[in-house]
Amino acid sequence: MSTSLRHKAPRHAVLVSVQCPNRSDAAAERSLNELEQLLRGLGIRVHARLVQKRQHPTATYVGEGKLRELAGLTGGSGKVSRVPIPSGSAPRAGAIGLVVVDDELSPGQQRSLEQATAAEVLDRTAVILRVFEGRARTREAMLEVELARLTYELPRIREDVSLGDREGGGGRASRGNTNVALAKQRTRNRIAELRRELAGLQDGAAVRRQRRASAQRVALVGYTNAGKSSLMQALTGSDVLVEDKLFATLDTTVRTLVPPTSPPILIADTVGFIERLPHPLLASFNSTLDEVHEASLLLFVVDAADSESRRQLEVTRQTVKEIGAGSLPHLVVLNKIDRVSEDVRRALRDELPEAIQLSAFSSGDVAALRQRLIDSFDMGLETATFEVSYDRQSLFAELRDQVRVLAESYGESLTVTVRAAPALVERLRRRLAEVTAPSSLTVPEPSVLESPRRGPDGRHTPAKGRARAPASVQLVELAARHGLVVDADAVRINEAGLDYRVAFVRAADGEDWVLRVPRSRDAAAKLSDEGRILEFVRPRLSVTVPIWLVCSDELVAYRRLPGEPGLTLDGSSQPVWHFDPSSPEFATALGRLIAELQAFDVDAAREAGVPVMSMSEVRSQWRADFERVRAAFEIAHPLQARWEAWFSNDRLWPERTAFTHGELYAAHVLVDGPSRIVGVLDWTTAKVGDPAVDFTYQHMMGPAAFEATVAAYIEAGGVLLPHLAERCAELAAAAPLAYGLFALQSRNPQHRAAAAAQLLAEE
Repeated sequence: MSTSLRHKAPRHAVLVSVQCPNRSDAAAERSLNELEQLLRGLGIRVHARLVQKRQHPTATYVGEGKLRELAGLTGGSGKVSRVPIPSGSAPRAGAIGLVVVDDELSPGQQRSLEQATAAEVLDRTAVILRVFEGRARTREAMLEVELARLTYELPRIREDVSLGDREGGGGRASRGNTNVALAKQRTRNRIAELRRELAGLQDGAAVRRQRRASAQRVALVGYTNAGKSSLMQALTGSDVLVEDKLFATLDTTVRTLVPPTSPPILIADTVGFIERLPHPLLASFNSTLDEVHEASLLLFVVDAADSESRRQLEVTRQTVKEIGAGSLPHLVVLNKIDRVSEDVRRALRDELPEAIQLSAFSSGDVAALRQRLIDSFDMGLETATFEVSYDRQSLFAELRDQVRVLAESYGESLTVTVRAAPALVERLRRRLAEVTAPSSLTVPEPSVLESPRRGPDGRHTPAKGRARAPASVQLVELAARHGLVVDADAVRINEAGLDYRVAFVRAADGEDWVLRVPRSRDAAAKLSDEGRILEFVRPRLSVTVPIWLVCSDELVAYRRLPGEPGLTLDGSSQPVWHFDPSSPEFATALGRLIAELQAFDVDAAREAGVPVMSMSEVRSQWRADFERVRAAFEIAHPLQARWEAWFSNDRLWPERTAFTHGELYAAHVLVDGPSRIVGVLDWTTAKVGDPAVDFTYQHMMGPAAFEATVAAYIEAGGVLLPHLAERCAELAAAAPLAYGLFALQSRNPQHRAAAAAQLLAEE
């Protein structure tokens, strides 16, 4: 289709503009100059300009006389035919092959111009889209540009006569669908797909903004090429692209002001504005709009050396107002002041006395702006004093880098005076109140390892009256050392855990708790990793996860959450299902949960300390584990051959990775009825890695359950990778390999013997 923005652009173009009475000569000239600069960035040279003064554009945009003049340059007939022109007809040699209109054309105007000129016709919106398409670098920006382009192209899709009139299948009265109907449907499907994927990325961005909610944030906004990226680089030391061209960068970048301040100040560089920037295009850049909306302060960056600086400032003000951020506090920064004379500086001071004049390349000017930002935010900070017990210092340490510590004193507890944003002060108060009043918190879940003891009839047997084992006494004492008073007659210990001894207990206030005691130093060392994962997951997930109220090398304790685990063990270690695991209701709920997990932002996970592996690293790790297990155990030939074939099959190792739970099956989910998952347990295996792992257990439940889960996953916006079922089958077949590795790590003779038996078994 002629409006496609993906083919190579012609080298020469004719600019066309209709100047209405309400538009001055200077404004028309500025707009054409700006459009020519955009084309220059695309490698297109302007051969001629045609400007017509009219009351309003016509059906062919320009009048008949100007249309014939334009057709003389492009080799067209200058007339509009009612008969569609076959695609592929070429203009005469030496003719200009591109017409660029300095307005947004209707689909009808564009078709008429193309027929009359025999040239490709692009309007101002299409040119800006082509520029955006070439400058996008991040995945989100690329998707946003594609969405804007397809939204623009959808009403411009028309029949291609070279393909025939209709194609079979569907259509009214079984006549088949027209080419235009099929093309529009394909475009609508792709638009829906893009919106789903963007929703996932934007959810991750929203979570990152939520995490920064208490931070002090500055957004740089302004006309494109005003020097925002240069100023961003000077303020933060970041390596953002700095280039002398319109829309050099489209990606929103957030960095910390340097040298760092306490609390930190975040600087966001946003996409530049331009006169008559198409609103649907700007609206597609949600990341930029959201950073502007969430900012505490806006810096209007203006190129002081540009003769149109005042108009550019007005465009910036108007655009910010139109996107709903006009009421936010702002400062005007007159950048590139080193390029203007003293007389111009004086005139600017008289006109904009509150504006900051600077050069982004002057260290003194940048330092002065940095201090201005610090002083501006300091006025909104609050001073508060807290007493923190020494065993709860970690809670304060998590937020220490977001506050300014004024004083610290050490006595029976730590007394600290801080200065921080009011929201952060309140958050710190709540966190400290939580640990001093545990009865006000929510409750934990029993897991497959934490279920109460059951009798032969399946009912829970009362603990009262049973002789307490030494382990129970030790556990009560351990809990007391960590400030938790436990009812000694209501302690039920489950020894089945590989890394932890787990107890289901009742505190003195009558609330139920779960205690986890590491069995080894290796297990204790993993607690900090799992704690970081829980902190990352908790604000992002719609279902509940444990809140560790006690966490040390000796003990982890948390309170019970709503719901029941889908699978537990009875007193004889036999599985007890609390719902039908093959039900379509559970499959649907699980698919939605996986889609939610795998939409988490990978960069945010990495920043939070979550393990992140590329698919090549996952593949290499499996190979390394295989070699280690093969060196220690004898492996049945069929198993060994299958695993080697799996490692070597490129088709089963797609590039995309995602955040995964790692062991997402019935024992690790809390359910409230068959169709509702309300919580997830055991995050020790969570990481960014192979997306197939979270589907593996459901694949083992049979084709119907697996397909229902995948369907719900796709409906919820999940990105389906190829050969998912086959990959899940290979992961399930690798269970003996994973167990062999665990046996080596645990150095437990019983596990080693069991692993040896599994590895020698035939498939």
